[in-house]
Amino acid sequence: MRRSHTKEAVVISEQEERYPLEFDLSHPSIPPRTRLFNWEPAAVGTPFVECLSSYISRLAQAHSVSSLLLLTKEVGRPENGFASPITTAIDLFQRQINGHGLFVTNLINSLSRLTSRTDLAATTMSRWSEVLPTMALIRTARAWCPACYQDALEDRQIIFDQLVWTLNAVQICPIHKLMLATCCPACAKRIPHLAARFRPGYCTHCLSWLGARGNTSLDIPMQDPEETEWQFWAAIEVGRLLAISPDIEDPQPESIRDLITQCFGSSKSRYGTAFARSAGVSSGHFNGWKKGDHLACLESLLKLCFRARIAPAEFFSGNLQVAQSGLETIPARYPRNLKDTEGVCPQPLSADDTEKVLRAALGVNPPEPLKALQKDTGWTTRRMRYHFPALCRAVVDRYLTVYKRPVDVDRYRAVVDKALTEKPPPSLGQVANRAGTTTTTLKDCFPSRSQRIIAKHHRYRFKLNWKEIGIKLGNYVIQEPPPSLRGIARNLKTNVSALSTRFPELCKKIAARSICHRKVALAERKKALREDAIAAILAVKSEGVYPSTARVYNHMRLKSNLGTVHHIVKEIRREMKI
Repeated sequence: MRRSHTKEAVVISEQEERYPLEFDLSHPSIPPRTRLFNWEPAAVGTPFVECLSSYISRLAQAHSVSSLLLLTKEVGRPENGFASPITTAIDLFQRQINGHGLFVTNLINSLSRLTSRTDLAATTMSRWSEVLPTMALIRTARAWCPACYQDALEDRQIIFDQLVWTLNAVQICPIHKLMLATCCPACAKRIPHLAARFRPGYCTHCLSWLGARGNTSLDIPMQDPEETEWQFWAAIEVGRLLAISPDIEDPQPESIRDLITQCFGSSKSRYGTAFARSAGVSSGHFNGWKKGDHLACLESLLKLCFRARIAPAEFFSGNLQVAQSGLETIPARYPRNLKDTEGVCPQPLSADDTEKVLRAALGVNPPEPLKALQKDTGWTTRRMRYHFPALCRAVVDRYLTVYKRPVDVDRYRAVVDKALTEKPPPSLGQVANRAGTTTTTLKDCFPSRSQRIIAKHHRYRFKLNWKEIGIKLGNYVIQEPPPSLRGIARNLKTNVSALSTRFPELCKKIAARSICHRKVALAERKKALREDAIAAILAVKSEGVYPSTARVYNHMRLKSNLGTVHHIVKEIRREMKI
């Protein structure tokens, strides 16, 4: 026995020498606990970064609650940074949720505090708030690539909505070369960015799967190669902007101004203005960008960079040499939009050349309208009329002799003569509608008759028997049920403004009685709806099922707006503790 103990001691000592025992008795550093899961947004730092609405949906799904409940009951509370709690009226911030603004900033701060995440700003456009306006930035409803959803499902990856899909400037998926879908293929409804039953990859209305493969109806039409090239370029460059968003400082408006100055020279350069028009950007907006008066929307900025062969991602990341490398291949002349048109004058002609073009137009057969000469001269019709009034009048008259609609004077005269004998006299606009023409044509063809129609209608309209109208108005004060002032004015063939000017006291009494009557009627209607809802709830409850709004609505005798019924049923269930 002693030998065995000795051998064991020797073995233990040898193990201690080979593997020395070290015990760290200090308190371990445990990260702080979070209120919500420390859920990581998908694909941050890539062109396919997840949008905030999709992240909120996945976070709510992880906590087994709806997105709306997570926002209203947890994220949107005042103690989490909101000035006022988020209500159930999510339509008020549908278009802001993935963009930028005060609401998005508060939402990101609240979620960061609850999850301890510091990368949630990359799921929105908040980093670009200083250079991109909110107007036309985010879509009004969801868009998605069905093939991307299907790939994620088959590869057992995270199914999420990409931020690039929410932007108006992106219309296609650069990976699968498909147009983004905007309506559910099962119910044909548009899907909001956020809803109570929102789940990435599924329709919030019918809960159908939105993924698909081999859907040729979504393929890009290839008839216009330049338009297709523009769509691909825009989708790729927007993705590159979103990929570099976490790694760069917040872009400033001066960066856009520097881009325009370096590419097109000073703000007085006509070269830059002509180039902007070729990219589909008005000269007013372009000059406003150069001066810093207003911000450039994303789609217009992308069109300008596409025409100038500039990569926006390289410019915002500070690589100016790469951004300017494409300027050597800019063509000398530009079309007026992305779809090239022939015969467009890139620079306005001189006054002498414009006069020659106008004189030559007088001998062209068939005659051309004055507006068609804008392409040949680069002048607006207003400018041509100012400098060459006689020539422009001759061009217009020559065109009208061939293409002007013939005027049926005899038929117009019969309609006008009949209107002069009618009681009550109609207005000139009503007579023109009967004749199938305009008031200008009637004034040109029958100036004296038109003035008589206008005068008769004016006397009838504004010189009424106000004493008799005042007596009738007094009778309306005691009428039951009280009529509205607008309905009274319609019956008396006048307007509310004329009645209020001549009979202010009577109109005040009539309006007060009408408002009081409507309030009483509304209260009685709500009371009847409440009694009917209580009876319907008891009937549904007796069947052994939960009295949901839909079930109660089907049992009610009185039908009303489903939203009104929902609020009434919700209040009754709270009182009955159901």
